Amino acid sequence: MSYAQYPQDEKVKTLIDRIALNVATNGPHLANHILQKEQNNPQFSFLIPGGQYNDYFEYQKSLAIQQKQQPQPPSSQNPLYSVKHLGTIKNPAPLVQMRVDIDGIKNQIEALKAQIAESDKNVASQKHVLTQQLEVR
Repeated sequence: MSYAQYPQDEKVKTLIDRIALNVATNGPHLANHILQKEQNNPQFSFLIPGGQYNDYFEYQKSLAIQQKQQPQPPSSQNPLYSVKHLGTIKNPAPLVQMRVDIDGIKNQIEALKAQIAESDKNVASQKHVLTQQLEVR
């Protein structure tokens, strides 16, 4: 199973997401109109089957169409990403790979290691004090 290529550039992702939502709302003629207007602009190649990010565009469009057909849930959660909602999509495009903040995770690991080292140091100090108290008795 292959995954849709996820746009790393946030501007490109936002453009694709907005156009996918508008095409889902207004119909495929909008995609054709945009493609005709922007035919020499490679940034819009996602509108062409097989073009860069086309799988991601089709996936986002199918999510928007499915959302439009479903009654809105009462919760404040985004229904596009709920598991229940994904389970009702007919022939969905492959799921998009999630972005992970590796540097942020590494920083958290280092902070936790420092806390553990400090805790070990405190335990050693307490053990030393308790040992001295036992020797005095």
